[in-house]
Amino acid sequence: MAVFRGTLPEVFEARQAELFYKGYTMQPTTYTKVFNVETSNKAYEDWFEVTGLGVFRLKPEGTPITYDDPVQGTRRRIVHSTYALGYRVTMEAQEDAQYDVIDQHPRDMGDAAREHDEITAWTLFNSATDATNYPTCDGLALASTAHTIYKPKDPAAATYSNLASPGVALSVTGLEAALTSMLLTKSREDRFMPLEPAFLVINPTLGHLAYQLLQTEKEAFTDENQVSTVSSSRTGISPVLTPYITDTDDWALVCKKSQHKLQFIVRKKLTFDSSTDSQTKDRLFDAIKRNSVVAKDWRGTYFSRP
Repeated sequence: MAVFRGTLPEVFEARQAELFYKGYTMQPTTYTKVFNVETSNKAYEDWFEVTGLGVFRLKPEGTPITYDDPVQGTRRRIVHSTYALGYRVTMEAQEDAQYDVIDQHPRDMGDAAREHDEITAWTLFNSATDATNYPTCDGLALASTAHTIYKPKDPAAATYSNLASPGVALSVTGLEAALTSMLLTKSREDRFMPLEPAFLVINPTLGHLAYQLLQTEKEAFTDENQVSTVSSSRTGISPVLTPYITDTDDWALVCKKSQHKLQFIVRKKLTFDSSTDSQTKDRLFDAIKRNSVVAKDWRGTYFSRP
């Protein structure tokens, strides 16, 4: 009796799964350089801000101490989404086709899964000014000129901006403004925060310009021979080039992972499965995952959209 691939389904399926995961993990991802990747065991994630205490107050002799209370912000919620894709291999294809033909399917689906992770993550940057679908803790978009300071020392200065307005092209001037803005970032209690910019996120179209700006000791595009204030040797900033930033002029500065709240949340790890159609004897292969992307806070980021 002849032995066909269809008579050894476990061997065939194991090969398909191996090729799928090789396709998924072979190429390095870009979003993991910037985002905090976390896991979840809930259907949704809730978050809100709770402030510390305000500024110390003058206590004249014989007068009572001023007491302060924390302030809680509005509760926010994100519901994890489910994503899946599959393909079918007919009984005849299993028996007759050569491996180099059938093997293209799992490799390609692995590539598709990896790319979808990239698209999901970087949509947060592409939609940085979208307050409806991607609100931060204060209810505003990730990139906004009016972020809320809950306990301002001066009520007239109760907002903060992490968005260049108007947008500035990637340049020495633009980066200097972004770096200054980050160094002056205030906490929810209106205290200065020691932020450390680490990543310049851009489309590859700006890659050559970014390396010229960040990796030259002298300021680029001038004949003054002056020291560059934004060179990576001084700032520690590394370019992150990703084609999933759709507007080729946009750029963003992001702090190291411990200083921002950009999160890629994995609710269900990517899994690969197979089954048999009892009517046709075709083999069905599919992959499924659940994840979300969220910016729980705007601090540690700065955006420019020229």
